[in-house]
Amino acid sequence: QGAEGVGLLRTELLFMAHSQAPMKPRRKLNTVAC
Repeated sequence: QGAEGVGLLRTELLFMAHSQAPMKPRRKLNTVAC
């Protein structure tokens, strides 16, 4: 269960990062470049 919790947390953080990307065009471009 601990491992699954960490996986959910990582997915949640990634989702939050992508949700904030559109607000910052420069950050969005960096994400696309990577």
